[in-house]
Amino acid sequence: MNIGMVFGAVFTLILISAIVVFAFYVINGMQETQIYAQIEDAKDNLETAVTNHYYNTGTGSTATYTLSIPSGSRFCFIDPSDPSSNMAEGWNPNDIVPSMIINNEYNLWIYYPQSIGDQDGKKISHMNVSANFCSVNGAKLKLENLGNRVEVSPKT
Repeated sequence: MNIGMVFGAVFTLILISAIVVFAFYVINGMQETQIYAQIEDAKDNLETAVTNHYYNTGTGSTATYTLSIPSGSRFCFIDPSDPSSNMAEGWNPNDIVPSMIINNEYNLWIYYPQSIGDQDGKKISHMNVSANFCSVNGAKLKLENLGNRVEVSPKT
């Protein structure tokens, strides 16, 4: 084997390794983008259900809503006037989150899967939460029209 073939083989191995590493990062980035898109869709679907459907039903009417979010993520339903911890229902924010919720009047706090590690808040009009709680994919929520708002609670 001459020296040119050795350099060619080494260069080929380096090039193939670089392509594999690059492909890994591209695929990983696509998966994160897909999770972000799924969570945005879930937030939009929940907001549409609360503001456009259940808010317009008769006072006192109730319905069950099934939460559809990516595995590993959590939707936490929060009273923006009292975002205190509720360990029994899975709501245990760090020290910064409650002030963000109060300042922005968020009533929904999203924990993305641990692989992403992101968090986000949203204010959904007409949505009311009396007791802070968190839900995961497939959780059943009780939505009750109280006239001027829709109360969201875990379905028991």
